[in-house]
Amino acid sequence: MKLKIDQNVPLFFTSDLHYNHANIIKYTNRPFQNVNEMNSELIRRWNEKVPKNSTVIFNGDFCFGGLNIFEECYRNLNGNIIFVYGNHDKNIPKDIKKYDVVEFSYKDNYFFCSHYAHKVWNLSHHGSIHLYGHSHGSLEDDINSLSMDVGIDCHKNFEPFSVNEVLEHMKTKTWKPVDHHSNEKLKEKIEE
Repeated sequence: MKLKIDQNVPLFFTSDLHYNHANIIKYTNRPFQNVNEMNSELIRRWNEKVPKNSTVIFNGDFCFGGLNIFEECYRNLNGNIIFVYGNHDKNIPKDIKKYDVVEFSYKDNYFFCSHYAHKVWNLSHHGSIHLYGHSHGSLEDDINSLSMDVGIDCHKNFEPFSVNEVLEHMKTKTWKPVDHHSNEKLKEKIEE
């Protein structure tokens, strides 16, 4: 789904918070003693970084448990959250929009966001940036791909990534188009 994102507010990305999921602490070696500590600490860290007037692209797997757990965590987070559907997101209320994939321009960049990593994606051969989750940092970062795991376990402080952090990481890539296309089509998409 192609979205229009407010260009005048800060932009952040994350995924795989897994609020209320006790086993994720040991599966991903999170530095928390229990679910209550993890839930409250992830909310605190999110809110310290993300201003209230911002946009957060959430790439799936928000929480385990019922609607009450979702509401408890969701209502305490800063920012306008755009949900990309993850494999553990069956408890997000029906009145909250969820997308399989979101695409959008932000300043001079084009983003393709999904829960799962892709080898190629829309406009990948034109320089679009793919942000994903699901793998909890278990996939090796491909230096030749403008892609990145933005899961909470991939951030050294267990907090969302700012757009600037993402763009700085993209500068470390040695990306070259995988076919004969140029960046001209991407420039056209950004200008739409």
